[in-house]
Amino acid sequence: MNDTLAIRTADSSDVNRIASLWEELTDGNAKLDARFERTSSARDEYARFIGQRLDQDEHHIIVAEVESHIVGYCCASTVKRPPLFKQQHYGFISDVIVTASHRRKGIASHLVRSSLSWLSERGCHRVELHALNASDAAVGFWKAMGFLPYMTTMHKNE
Repeated sequence: MNDTLAIRTADSSDVNRIASLWEELTDGNAKLDARFERTSSARDEYARFIGQRLDQDEHHIIVAEVESHIVGYCCASTVKRPPLFKQQHYGFISDVIVTASHRRKGIASHLVRSSLSWLSERGCHRVELHALNASDAAVGFWKAMGFLPYMTTMHKNE
């Protein structure tokens, strides 16, 4: 990659750009599965959602900048399981996106590796995420990052 890439923790000035990237992610998913169609207020709701989590210790929101422009982000969280299981903590990656013009340059991999490192530092040695089965690119990316299927989400429309 010829452009200068910087991965950093998001701050409140990044919320609107993160929300725009989330729209791009969601709209792309909606083309593959209509259940991802968003409401007219979804962007604003997501911006509030992200803004609330910026200063919470269990959430890690990072952005990727190329030449001072945010081109991607990743959200990771620590999760505590009920005291029924030996493994009490795990990590969860909820969102990863790189804008279309900057894909296939290794940026998403940098975001994920940074998030995995953050989760590991917090004792999360297992990480889960959701990947849209209809997105061959997403499933392929996660497999290339070493993730394996764990559970299947099933649904029924009535």
